[in-house]
Amino acid sequence: MVGDNNEIRILNVSASGKGGLEVFANELEKELSEEFNITTIKHENISNIIPYLLRSDIAILHRLRLIKKLIIFFPFIRDKKIIVFNHGKVSWKKDIFHAILYSRVNKFIAICERMAESMRKNWAVDPQKIITIYLGVDEKKFSFSPELRQYIREKLKIEKDEIVFGVVGKIEKRKNQELIIKAVSGSENLKNERIKMVFVGEAVDENYYKKVLKSVREKGLENKVVFLPFTEEINKIYNAFDFLVITSKREPFGLVGLEALATKIPVIAPDEAGVSEVLEDGKDSFIYKTNNEKSLAEKIETALGTSEEKRKMMGEYGRRKIEEKFTMKRCASDIKKVIYELISSSPKNKAKVLE
Repeated sequence: MVGDNNEIRILNVSASGKGGLEVFANELEKELSEEFNITTIKHENISNIIPYLLRSDIAILHRLRLIKKLIIFFPFIRDKKIIVFNHGKVSWKKDIFHAILYSRVNKFIAICERMAESMRKNWAVDPQKIITIYLGVDEKKFSFSPELRQYIREKLKIEKDEIVFGVVGKIEKRKNQELIIKAVSGSENLKNERIKMVFVGEAVDENYYKKVLKSVREKGLENKVVFLPFTEEINKIYNAFDFLVITSKREPFGLVGLEALATKIPVIAPDEAGVSEVLEDGKDSFIYKTNNEKSLAEKIETALGTSEEKRKMMGEYGRRKIEEKFTMKRCASDIKKVIYELISSSPKNKAKVLE
């Protein structure tokens, strides 16, 4: 049984920007604030972190590069417990420098099992320090509404008989939005279908954004494409989709996949994305070969050939999966277990936990 855990101070260091990582860090704060004294800040300026760190018992870092700055340049934090999320770093770190550096981290959390296995194999980290905790979403925020679907589609001037493939994420080379343009334009069947591709996200790479726009024009797909900026109300936009498409060349997880499932929207995802570990081809999703436009085109054709009744069944199945296994509350509960483990093992904090 836990005593007054508001005495336990947690620093949650997020990234700057408007991506899935930042959304997750903010949602994590909401869940942990029910039991702990938690502060979330962005890491733009390392000097801004130090005052908060000094007052904290545990630091949760969402960027790996912060470890080097904090541990090397600020040795006085050695009494702090450190939890590091690996949201996507896959490089090899087996040299002596990283062995010493990572020895200061108390727990590494990988967001998918594939990533955890890569870390155990390629990183100079005690395997016992690495665990997998899948991400979660707020199932109350992401839900399907027929009325909202009609409203959003009318606002975007999408016809009733058009099938919408949504692509959500920052517009940048890594997200590879151009793949779906190539897939659709390269298929005679798809070019003649009544479909819309709706891209939602901030154009963080202006040159790549221009390249995507040029590709749309050159392939004559202007009437099939809609671009929307980043929005805090993405949960509403999902309702306009028939399918969510993840196009990334390298997607450590793909939180948007869980958000779509929560909204009863089937997902079309690359086989190497972390979220594909929890998807089931033909049940809640269609899985294609990563960065393969022909494979993606085939899966889009399969999706189009899926009856409305089957699509509804897939959506219901995905929603149940979220409710049973991938809520933010479940994810936060797993993280709380890690926190309790660490504070229980710390002489400084033992008094704060009642057995």
